Amino acid sequence: MTAGDEEQLRTGSDRITAAYLAAFGGTAVRPLPETEAARTMYGGRYLSRPVFLGAAEQQRLETDLGLLRECLTTLPARLFCGDTAAFARAIGFDGFQVRCALRSRSARHQALTRMGRADLFRDGGGFRLLEWNLGSSTGGTENADMCRAVQEQPGMRGFLDSQRLAFADTRRELVRTLREETGFPEGTAPVVALVEWPDSYPFMERYLRQFAADWGRFGLTTVTGHLGELTRSGGRLRLGDRPVDVVYRFFMIEDVVRPGAQALLEPLLQAAERDEVQVFTPLDAEIFGSKGALALLSTPQGQDGLTPAQREACGRLLPWTRLVRPGPALLPDGHVGDLLEYAAAHRSGLVLKPTALHGGKGVTLGRLPDVTPEVWRDRLAEAAGNPWVVQQAVQPVPELFPDPDGGPAVPWAVAWGVYSMAAGHAGILVRALPAAGPLPVVSLANGAHFGCAFHASVTASPPPSGPVGA
Repeated sequence: MTAGDEEQLRTGSDRITAAYLAAFGGTAVRPLPETEAARTMYGGRYLSRPVFLGAAEQQRLETDLGLLRECLTTLPARLFCGDTAAFARAIGFDGFQVRCALRSRSARHQALTRMGRADLFRDGGGFRLLEWNLGSSTGGTENADMCRAVQEQPGMRGFLDSQRLAFADTRRELVRTLREETGFPEGTAPVVALVEWPDSYPFMERYLRQFAADWGRFGLTTVTGHLGELTRSGGRLRLGDRPVDVVYRFFMIEDVVRPGAQALLEPLLQAAERDEVQVFTPLDAEIFGSKGALALLSTPQGQDGLTPAQREACGRLLPWTRLVRPGPALLPDGHVGDLLEYAAAHRSGLVLKPTALHGGKGVTLGRLPDVTPEVWRDRLAEAAGNPWVVQQAVQPVPELFPDPDGGPAVPWAVAWGVYSMAAGHAGILVRALPAAGPLPVVSLANGAHFGCAFHASVTASPPPSGPVGA
């Protein structure tokens, strides 16, 4: 695809944004009133408007993400003779993490989950993938609640109708995906346990209870708890005294290296191996969704055996990414050179990331003023040979947002969280920071504001409000 083609795709989004700013001027339109879940997670830190995707750009992104997922899922077969454990070890996971990941799959359901959220910046050439969070520990599924709140603001329904804008209900698609992947079709009523790590549960309990209450509208019986409350008896996994059919996993693969993890995990893993419970989603999702997997896919050998369409999707979405290993590598300019020497000399255009942590933890942005050459070299030395990647930094094109104080529109840098589920596109959560000055990681910890997105469609209409399948 040429630069002109990318510009044409982008034009639809820009046209909708321009029409919105012309219609609403400096008026802030936020997703209020908040749902309890949104209040718990975001605490009122909302962007002053929604963001928009044109139909062609949304469809291109959905297609490219589908192709990229195919590339990731075939990495073990293409490079490791089908050995998922060898693939996982090659990208930095330890033996215990790999065993847990493989044991958490049930005998009945071996396919990799389709649930995920791709985190992207949009630069002058289109969307670029920063990371891909695969699996049930991916947060932010309240975005459809934000869309519903936004569309009730004065003038919004008329604008959305005039631009043929719609949104996907992420929670609805999540339930649909859970049913499909765990074998409990519409009309059945499995007991789903929302399970966290014990020391995270007190912080997350309120949110999980709100999550559980919301799922009542989909015909699911949902309970909450932590791993320490799971036991096996009578051929069933139980949360306290309650037999459960599905464990919805909120804890992450990074948690399983904690002290005492083996004893905590064993009841769940034994039950999954014996098909006494379905885990949604198995821990292998986080191996395929790790930044290490993206680094492998970014290499020439990682693209061996791909179709032309898959290669093109990788070219559009994937920035240059490499596992931090001493020795020669194919560099962004197409030449082969020493990876660590190149990274040391080009810090302002690079980012260091741990392969399997979340929320921006451990990320070092070479462009930030406090990352001096000495600091960067020290971080590179710490990362070398360990589960870290170095990635070409992506500079997002700022989006304009109304100033709530009545001043001129303000540029913000937007990170797009695009959800995919069993049926394809499943909604968008955005987070953003002011674009003035060097841009840190766009995260909750760094003060990001949050918002929702609408996409153009030929037959746009709001999603139904009843249960899945209604």
